[in-house]
Amino acid sequence: MKIDNAYKAEVTERRRIEKLEQAIKEDNPLRLGFNEYKKELFRRLGDKQISIKSIRMSLSAVTDLIKPIGMGDEFEQQHIDQHLIRKPGQKANLTGFINFINNCNKLDLKLRVDEKKANAYRKGKLQKKLVDLMSEDDDRAVERKWLLYGLQYFHSLPMRIAGSSLKNGVIDDVEEGIFVNWNDKKYFIPNREGLSETDI
Repeated sequence: MKIDNAYKAEVTERRRIEKLEQAIKEDNPLRLGFNEYKKELFRRLGDKQISIKSIRMSLSAVTDLIKPIGMGDEFEQQHIDQHLIRKPGQKANLTGFINFINNCNKLDLKLRVDEKKANAYRKGKLQKKLVDLMSEDDDRAVERKWLLYGLQYFHSLPMRIAGSSLKNGVIDDVEEGIFVNWNDKKYFIPNREGLSETDI
């Protein structure tokens, strides 16, 4: 006997999709739209136009968008705008659903990211993480988090790039902090001990 890894992966993705559907309350006004969109995606899967992983990623983004909506709420443009401030990276995975909802209900909802507000929201979250780390005891895990969040906060690096720079770069300790040397650039992150909450 031999394990079919492709089949195993598909079963795993299908279970994840079931959990996504279960996360949406029965009285959610968009639950029906979610289910109809899911059927459309699985039809495309049957025609080999899309992968099961792509379906799961798309439905995961849709679940994040519509899960907070309660009974009696009307799905409006502001729901999308506010969601994309918090999670601008989901824009691509929401495109199909918004197009589907627009076509089914003769709406004109837009997917647009307010970059200024999204960046401010992201920076605020990173700031809170850094402040929380300032009260943690010293160890390697805390230090790595400080550098990872610091690269994103102080130098506006995306998380993926910040992670790559820590993994592949050269780290130099100096009295005031740490330099991360990567890709012919130097990124300075101050020491936790030399900062107060008002410095961040």
